[in-house]
Amino acid sequence: MSIYKFGENWRGEFVFSKLKIGNRAWLVDEWVARFFEKLDYVNEGENGLLFAEMMRKDLPQVVVPKTYPKYTSRKVLTTSWIEGEKLSQSTESDVGELVNVGVICYLKQLLDTGLFHADPHPGNLIRTPDGKLAILDFGLVTKLTDDQKYGMIEASAHLIHRHYGAIVKDFVKLGFIDEGVNLEPILPVLAKVFDQALEGGGAKHNFQDLAADLAQITFDYPFKISPYFALIIRAIGVLEGIALVGNPDFAIVDEWMTPIHILPSFMKYANMRLCIKELFLGFEEDL
Repeated sequence: MSIYKFGENWRGEFVFSKLKIGNRAWLVDEWVARFFEKLDYVNEGENGLLFAEMMRKDLPQVVVPKTYPKYTSRKVLTTSWIEGEKLSQSTESDVGELVNVGVICYLKQLLDTGLFHADPHPGNLIRTPDGKLAILDFGLVTKLTDDQKYGMIEASAHLIHRHYGAIVKDFVKLGFIDEGVNLEPILPVLAKVFDQALEGGGAKHNFQDLAADLAQITFDYPFKISPYFALIIRAIGVLEGIALVGNPDFAIVDEWMTPIHILPSFMKYANMRLCIKELFLGFEEDL
């Protein structure tokens, strides 16, 4: 038995993918928890304030509506007004640059701050008149642990250099594969999926294709999509969809796997020397 509906694509249309029944309870629990949080405007306002503070120093190109806590309650959210147009509909020449800012912003959330804005549909990503990227609506936010962030940093380094044997072990740490599962049957399947993603790009092998391939693996092998990662897949797929409108050759995997984008996140964690060495040199030897 399987369930459908992974999330929505960048146009707000439903994207259907098969998921093994073992994932169903996890995903439903995650969605229900996030939906109840989304109904609490005090929580949403606090998320917005925290997000803005986390981005202010490193990404001044990203702006967030200011929340006024004094005039906010559980049922009423009061923020500043931001002028602009949907990034997905803008014809300005800097749209591509702002998409890249968005990619870096979401990398920072995922690998650094851990406060992840999980609802980046086109109405929530705005180009302001002065050429900045405004992010709206912080009702749907997921929070990542340090172990999850560290695990994704390691997996990113291994993926850049196609160390798939290490990646399957990373997936055990991240909860995608249970401890004790035989990794040998899964390894060649994952290698094929990631090879296609790294060699393709653009509309041919975009992130949503990668997500669909991973979803199929959950149906055929003992591989599961963790609830927090389902929200991440949805968010990244939406961001890529917006980029593909203006640039059909855009490949978010290429942007994601740029070492200079990932490196700042490494520096916050202990025991990162080996991971940094692998990121740039592509091998694992004792330091």
